[in-house]
Amino acid sequence: MNWLKLNNIDYVIDKKRILSNINLTIDEGENITILGPNGSGKSTLIKLISRSIYPEVKEDSELIIYGRKHINIWEMRSKIGFVTNEIHERINSKITLNDLIISGFYGSIGIPINEKPNEYQYFTSKILLEKFGLLHSIDSKYKCLSDGQKRIALIIRALVHNPRILILDEPTINLDIKSYFILLEFLGKLTLDGVNLVIVTNNLESIIKETTRVILIKKGRVVSDGTPRNIINSENIKNLFDLDINVMYINGYWRISPGSKPLAY
Repeated sequence: MNWLKLNNIDYVIDKKRILSNINLTIDEGENITILGPNGSGKSTLIKLISRSIYPEVKEDSELIIYGRKHINIWEMRSKIGFVTNEIHERINSKITLNDLIISGFYGSIGIPINEKPNEYQYFTSKILLEKFGLLHSIDSKYKCLSDGQKRIALIIRALVHNPRILILDEPTINLDIKSYFILLEFLGKLTLDGVNLVIVTNNLESIIKETTRVILIKKGRVVSDGTPRNIINSENIKNLFDLDINVMYINGYWRISPGSKPLAY
């Protein structure tokens, strides 16, 4: 069953075309990486799916989520979770980890003043934090967490509705080496729990072992789409980033090294 279908989708802002003729169908059961350089339109695509922006209206275009062109935002949260760096930037650093997780039930950053969490919400927060190794920090302030713990906390917050799909925008950005590998392992465990991941990144090395499909985006267009083994190679990555680069596959991870040509902007 496909949960997302995009037919001939364009997005234009201030007369600048950000996405052009996007045609994608994504099925349940797929773990996808959307890879492309900065400014390629990756984050814009995620905003279209989350309905925070809307595509250009054309007679032959359609954006369908779980078989519907129009989906209630609360219904979407029960099926699709979103984790973006914009959420991190909006968080009050003094909020506790527990309150941050519970705020996911309200779709807010922090528990609304007029809301009082119930036992189920407290229980869910505790269970999720215990499952993913952060229960010991349940009462800690968000600002006291490591960058890796903050990233995992935001993902846990998105899991309170038990979504089938989890969309992550640049999840490994600014992480140190240890936090980076812990997060990749954490994401792998989510797929074992039946969560389908869509990871949006500009970093080839962020592709997790469990990825079943890679979509390459450049200048607002899908330029390649298929299995990691078919799509990820030196030639495709050179063309994607306009860079002489070598691609290697080592112990389940993709790695890169510079080619022979001098690097320059």
